[in-house]
Amino acid sequence: MSSFAVDQTLDKMNNNDHDIRYMAVNDLITQVKKENFKLDTNNENQLITKMLKLVEDSSGNVQNLTVECFGLLIPKISENQVKGIARKLTTRLLSEDQEAHDISALALRKVVSSTLNEQTKLNTELSTQMIPQMLKGIDSSEFVNVQLECIQIITDLIIRFNSLFVDLHEKIKTTFISKLTAYTAPGRIVEGLTQLSAAVNQNSFNSIIEEIIKKLESDKEVKNIRIYIQTISSISRLIGYRLGSHLKKLVPLILVYVEDEKYKEDDELRDNCLHSFESFVLRCPKEVGEFVTHFTKISLNLINYDPYYGDDGSSYSGSESGSFTDESYTASGSEGEDSFEEFQDEDDDEISDEEDLNDVDDVSWKVRKASAKCLTALVSTRPEQTEMFYTDVVPVLIKKFDEHEESVKLTVFETFIKLIKQTKIILSSKTGSKKIIDLLGKHVEKIITTLAKQFDAKSLKVKVAIFTILNLITQTFDNVLDAYAPKLLKGIKLALNDKSSSNTELKLSSLSFFKSLLKHNSPSSFYSNISDLIPDLMVAIKDPYYKIAASALKVGSVISTMVRPKKEDEIKEYNWKKIGVDLHSLFCEILKDQSLDQEVKEAVIIAISELISNLGDVLPDVLKTLNTLLERLSNEITRVVCIQSFRTIAESNIEIPLSKIIEKLMSSLSQFLRQKNRLVKQSSLRTMRSIVEKYGSTFNKKTYQETFSEMSRLVSDDDLHLAHLSLRLSANILKVKPEMANLIIDKIIPKVVELVSSPILQGIALKTTLWFYKTLITTKNSAIKFSSLIKPLYSVIKNRSTEEQLPKQAYLTVSQTIATLAIFSSEENCEKTVNGFTAELSKKKTHEPSALLALYAIGEIGSRKDLSSFKNLTDLLIGCFDAKSELISSAASYALGNVAAGCLDKFLSVVIEQIKNVPKHQYLLFRSLKEIISRISESETEYESIKKFIPSILDLLFANCENKDESTRNVVSECLGKIALFNPVELIPELKKKISTKSVFTRATIVGALKFAIHKDKTTVDKALKEHFHDFIVAIEDENHTVRLSALKTLNFASQAKPHIVQEELEYILPRLYKETQVKQELIKIVKFGQLVHVVDSGVENRKSAFDTMNILLSNSYNLLEPTDFVVTISNGFTDGNTEVLLAAHSLMKRMIRKNSEVVRAILDSLIEPLKRTITNELKKDADKQDLDENEQKIFSALRVVFNLSNIPDTDKSIKFTELINNTIQKNTNLASKYEAIVDNRIPDPDQSTLEYSTTSYF
Repeated sequence: MSSFAVDQTLDKMNNNDHDIRYMAVNDLITQVKKENFKLDTNNENQLITKMLKLVEDSSGNVQNLTVECFGLLIPKISENQVKGIARKLTTRLLSEDQEAHDISALALRKVVSSTLNEQTKLNTELSTQMIPQMLKGIDSSEFVNVQLECIQIITDLIIRFNSLFVDLHEKIKTTFISKLTAYTAPGRIVEGLTQLSAAVNQNSFNSIIEEIIKKLESDKEVKNIRIYIQTISSISRLIGYRLGSHLKKLVPLILVYVEDEKYKEDDELRDNCLHSFESFVLRCPKEVGEFVTHFTKISLNLINYDPYYGDDGSSYSGSESGSFTDESYTASGSEGEDSFEEFQDEDDDEISDEEDLNDVDDVSWKVRKASAKCLTALVSTRPEQTEMFYTDVVPVLIKKFDEHEESVKLTVFETFIKLIKQTKIILSSKTGSKKIIDLLGKHVEKIITTLAKQFDAKSLKVKVAIFTILNLITQTFDNVLDAYAPKLLKGIKLALNDKSSSNTELKLSSLSFFKSLLKHNSPSSFYSNISDLIPDLMVAIKDPYYKIAASALKVGSVISTMVRPKKEDEIKEYNWKKIGVDLHSLFCEILKDQSLDQEVKEAVIIAISELISNLGDVLPDVLKTLNTLLERLSNEITRVVCIQSFRTIAESNIEIPLSKIIEKLMSSLSQFLRQKNRLVKQSSLRTMRSIVEKYGSTFNKKTYQETFSEMSRLVSDDDLHLAHLSLRLSANILKVKPEMANLIIDKIIPKVVELVSSPILQGIALKTTLWFYKTLITTKNSAIKFSSLIKPLYSVIKNRSTEEQLPKQAYLTVSQTIATLAIFSSEENCEKTVNGFTAELSKKKTHEPSALLALYAIGEIGSRKDLSSFKNLTDLLIGCFDAKSELISSAASYALGNVAAGCLDKFLSVVIEQIKNVPKHQYLLFRSLKEIISRISESETEYESIKKFIPSILDLLFANCENKDESTRNVVSECLGKIALFNPVELIPELKKKISTKSVFTRATIVGALKFAIHKDKTTVDKALKEHFHDFIVAIEDENHTVRLSALKTLNFASQAKPHIVQEELEYILPRLYKETQVKQELIKIVKFGQLVHVVDSGVENRKSAFDTMNILLSNSYNLLEPTDFVVTISNGFTDGNTEVLLAAHSLMKRMIRKNSEVVRAILDSLIEPLKRTITNELKKDADKQDLDENEQKIFSALRVVFNLSNIPDTDKSIKFTELINNTIQKNTNLASKYEAIVDNRIPDPDQSTLEYSTTSYF
């Protein structure tokens, strides 16, 4: 800024006209905002001097603008000037001039907030200069407002720079505590002491709390007691994790003021006490555990405290009131309307009662609201108490649903909503679900009766909350509202007819509930009354606001699926055909309008497809509607929904004239297979399959030629799901039209052969491929020849050199395909195939890829067919054990095991004898034994065939539990577990006998074996597991980490497959599981290779397994976990040096935030430092790419945790978290861009389901 410009500005600032002075400051602000703004020393002095005068300007607008200008100017002037400004403003603040106090304080706060974080020296000097003066002002100023401003400025300095004046903390503490009860409005001093408590070290913090405790014990002044409790509550909310150790002293002191009759008239005191309890529950969830029952009883008692409205503060009389019963509502609505008028009269009476009490200063509502909030906190943080809440809390909440004070009522509703949401999480984990459903069932009638009385309440918020509650109940508990349909439909009708100007939210919430009510309850319960709602729904469908229209159409879609009654449900008054015709007419009208919002367009297409699918045989002009839908396929925006709608229609069980457009539809769908959009291709293939199953036999060859031509491009490993869908469709076409075999052989088979040779073919795509070949070979058509199908598969392997071999998975896939063809063709073909493979293996110099294929194929065929008729087959296979290639010996082991499984009597004894007598082949033979046991254990009928061999097999396995070879021990462990499945009641106790052995190898092998005895789909093992599980899982505290790892892996698998058994042992398991997440120094070794030093951590696998098990328990045993211990254990993983463990801890924390954010909020500050270290970690310049990629992965993971934390309420009140966001992340360009990408979801979270990021499927 030039000297001339400064002079001009100064002249204007001296002008007598306040408007010109105002404009001068405004012009200066414009200049200061420029990046190149700079002042020389002389101009700086003149400008600052004048601005300090303008702070005292006669015009308030000029004063305020000058203060704002200071905020922009502070970072751009010299540090000496900043200190000078602060000194002069402080002098004015502490002066006798009362008019200067407020504006000087405002300007000082602006100075404090505007200095740059990196100006450490300035900030330190500023703090040490100002704080003593502010403390002096607090102690000696005669003006209360000056004292409060000084407190506020010190608080601001603590928030920003607390670490820069640690030596002043004690003086501030002494002053703040001495002044804690000095002010009528203690808000600022309480906030100041709270922020100081967060800033000081633990010893100083303890002394602050102990001082307050002493005052609570000694001070008898009720006004002061309120302030002490308010302070404790404020500290608890900000840094509850530091307060937990003091609760045993604090809680009994505070309880006195709630329970002692002497204080029962002091509503403000009770309100403060209840708020403190709420903060303890939210911020100290572990330490508060022993007081939970007490807090619950107090809250339940005081939520009914209403001295001016009776003992319980409620007019609730339960179902006995009879004022709104099922009989009061009819289809015509006349009686129902009378009932609602009666309720209106009751409301009017209640209002007149309130008017009589206007002269009473009633603050008892604060006590009731605080009680409700305390209950909300308890419900949110104590999922393990959910059953108790339904027994003790829910009846009280229901009574308070008709509370006369709206803010209290809404808080009660919030409590109930929290409880239902927690229940939904618990039910999804399938623990204790039946009992909770039964408990809710006892209250449903009272809930509906009480809420239904308020459907015509005057408050919009109340009505929205009611529908929110009903919606959650409906979504969480199926079929519980069947009996109350008339009442509920009446309420929906009232909401849809609401004429208030701000009824949008009400309509949306009522429509959302309407949809859930229809989806989750019996259709027949609505037939008597739903006709009365159709006109209102149709009005909503025409609503100009697209969200209401789309929501109403979604309701119409659900109605379309359930409107047609079964014969036994038909009633004379229910004209379902008229409903269908009316809806169809309206849907068609909307479908023609191309100017609608996309959400409405998609919703109407879905609705009309459901309507045609269910009522197409009674609707007029259905063909015309189908042609309109066909036209919509050309619109890219609605294409996917249109394709899926035709699938819905094609799968209908009624007669629909789809055949008249089917050829054109198939042609369009075939062409869509060229599209780049994956969802379009998926939807097209699914829809074509539905069409083919119903109409495929009517299509001509030309139609199928186009289909196969386009579909063949999709049969590849580029997208296995599309390949799976394409092969399913091909097989379906072959079933309905066998004469299309030539087209399949020409177009599809070459592509399938390429797919089969892919090493990534697996899962559903592999199963579909095998099913496709089975369908092909069993189809009666002369064009399908066994030889022509199997030769291309041979060529995949035989045309390769040893150096060009396929991975093992490809050999397995090809061999399974060959086995499928051989077994499902004919005995002759099967025999020729096996003979061909044995001939290949008998060659003196065999081609390795061909030998591998022969071995795997013999194994696959032998597992499903008795090959005992082939002479010397076992000798041939065992001979391959000595092959130079490990690949061939491994394949031979696989083949022997599978062949033996196909004929136990002939081959199993051979395997056992070989294990005993040929030590050099022991590992391979045990693998063969594993294949045998695995194949037999998959069958329910094969136990008898292996029963006689079990004793000798067990002896063999037990003898090798101490085998020096780890690979052999692992195979032995798997064999022991799977053989136990044959007779768990007898065999699991046999395993248990070996646990107490001194051998580490044996203990690890036996404990690990139990994992393989746990089968998700077999309940026969449950009894034995339940009885003996504890004896195995005690190995989790074995002295050897290898044994503990075996126990952890077994626990991990059991938690997934048999959660109910693990849940009974959780009290024992959890503390030991948490212990295994910790880094154990005794397992860390430093290995030196010359000058290189390598750190070996043998406990990594234990920690990974422990965190993985916690992840599973969070999914299926959430309500049995103590949330605080769980979260603290997760947070310990934030400091783990292993990347996989760190990422596992981050992932778990994100899940926990979604399930119980309040508990995470309680330990928020303790998470900041480890997150900051991860985010700011920098590697050496010479770090390799792998280390760089790994570090990036950790940074992104930590940033995702930060983003999830930011969604928790009140995180902005945490100083540490705010600094992490504003200073560490936002002021670093690289980190800020990464964080922004996460916030905008431009980099999807890998921990989220892919479905959350894909286009929604509506079918």
